[in-house]
Amino acid sequence: MRSKQGSGSKQRILDYFLAHVGTVLDSRDIQKASGWAAEWARRVRELRNEEGYQILSHKDRVGLKPGQYLLETTVRFPASKWAFLRRYAHRFLSATVTPARCVVSRPVILTRSAGLDQLGSQWGT
Repeated sequence: MRSKQGSGSKQRILDYFLAHVGTVLDSRDIQKASGWAAEWARRVRELRNEEGYQILSHKDRVGLKPGQYLLETTVRFPASKWAFLRRYAHRFLSATVTPARCVVSRPVILTRSAGLDQLGSQWGT
């Protein structure tokens, strides 16, 4: 896949990963592929957490060193519920949602296993 001229850094990073599936990539190469974007690591996390790509780092695989990443396969996981909550919480709560907590006028503590059904039950819906 070739990225279109003028495409964003996230698309350029995705194109680079897709061109190197199964290959260990260095953070410097990913940053270069992004067009030297300052927020390249954030874009990698977005691809993993919000887009569902199986991008592994040293935290996920023992053989990888810090600063190395691996796209194992092009098969994508469904987007995480945390990505959904962060993106759409403002539609049903006046809240800022993070994986550890949800800050609202009535405090609600969410765990990683909490879902929308639990959030709704704490708010009486």
